Amino acid sequence: IRFELDRTPPRIAISRPVRDGWVSPAATVRGSVEDRNLALYTVSASPAGSGAVELVRATQGSSAEGDLAPLSALAEGPHVLSVVASDTAENEASLDVPFLVDATPPRALIQSPARGAVLRKGEAPVAVVGLVRDDHLESWTLRFGAGAEPADFATIAQGQGGGDGFPLGAWDVRFVPDGVYTLSLVAVDRAGLTAESRVVVTLDGLPPTTTLSSPKEGGYVRLPGPVFGAVTDANLVGWDLEVAPGAAATHHWSST
Repeated sequence: IRFELDRTPPRIAISRPVRDGWVSPAATVRGSVEDRNLALYTVSASPAGSGAVELVRATQGSSAEGDLAPLSALAEGPHVLSVVASDTAENEASLDVPFLVDATPPRALIQSPARGAVLRKGEAPVAVVGLVRDDHLESWTLRFGAGAEPADFATIAQGQGGGDGFPLGAWDVRFVPDGVYTLSLVAVDRAGLTAESRVVVTLDGLPPTTTLSSPKEGGYVRLPGPVFGAVTDANLVGWDLEVAPGAAATHHWSST
């Protein structure tokens, strides 16, 4: 009579969720269940005050780490993950991991500057104000990139605390060329859920250009007539035309 004596229980290892850690419902249980004579293993989760929810039941284990079960069936809140494995010799092993499910992403909003704002580029930095909120906030990052759809971003500031109407950072624009830029605020919570707010603005460090073509410099005007010239600027708001016999203007025209 030949037989195999097996006194070794299955080996269970779980890498996600970590003990007392946060995960989103889109995550999976990762780990391994190993035994050459494995008969069955189950993965279940017990919400606080409720019965266990079976996530998977399988007979094929592996020593390599992989996805063991989805978490999409779980509601938001605390749970206890239970993995139970048995082999054909009726050896059994189990592992319990308490964890929390977070299904709510953070809130992120750039409040100032406003969308479409034209910002004066000078020595002073541009103050960026916003909102970041989450009960389990991990961090936030304020960044900027060139154009309305940037290929990449540069970091302006980072933080871990949230709030409403608080200063996110000072954007140093002294050496940033004029043009269209996108400000981006990205918030991440402990479950890995993210939120982003984007605002497209324009940096303008050039004053308008003006020319008068008629009447000519030093010329004479005998009768009333039109004044010809040009005002150019990519972000022009309006212009004023003034006439004076000396240092003080006596007539004033404007267009906005």
